[in-house]
Amino acid sequence: MPKILKIICLAFVFLLPLNAYADSKKVSVSARIKYDGEYSEDVREDLIIALQKKAVKKASSKFPKAKKKLIRQMKDEFYSDDNLEAFVTELKIQREKHDEKKKVLRIKAIAIVDTTEMQAMLETESESAGGAESKIGVIAIVSRQTSIKEFKARQVNIKAAEFQKVAEEKVVLQLQVQSLLLQKKPWLSLKVEVVQLVRLLKWLGFLKPMQVPTL
Repeated sequence: MPKILKIICLAFVFLLPLNAYADSKKVSVSARIKYDGEYSEDVREDLIIALQKKAVKKASSKFPKAKKKLIRQMKDEFYSDDNLEAFVTELKIQREKHDEKKKVLRIKAIAIVDTTEMQAMLETESESAGGAESKIGVIAIVSRQTSIKEFKARQVNIKAAEFQKVAEEKVVLQLQVQSLLLQKKPWLSLKVEVVQLVRLLKWLGFLKPMQVPTL
């Protein structure tokens, strides 16, 4: 007999709906809708969706500010018809009034809202958004470091090019000096060439200006 009771209890536990363990909130909501033309079930369905949306808003009114902000950012997705069906597990109609002359339908109801489902969705969205932001931050850091490396490499190349240019100019001047020394020209022009040679040697730093001692 005790074994049979244990089996029955275990079966009862496993057969319980998962929603029984979820946190839920009971809220009272009412809404009205004014329609044009003939009345149809579509009018009532639209009003039911409006009631579900009101119930979800009431149930999430005590959520932390961060989650409320996330709801506002993703309100179109959060308040979609499928999500409203998942969040509102039960909707009990208390009163329904249809004014055919004014073409107005009013409904008052008690809604049971699964707040656990709502918070799970918000946490999932928050994690995915945080992951995307962290990836963007890593990409920005890598891009910045790459730009710095490329800039430094360009600076090195420019300095190397400038140094090479100066070295080439000095070589050219040295060749000109050697050419002047080896050329055979008349005596009158040699004086001019010597002056030019002295200037070049001073410019190259081979000759230093003489200092006259003071008495």
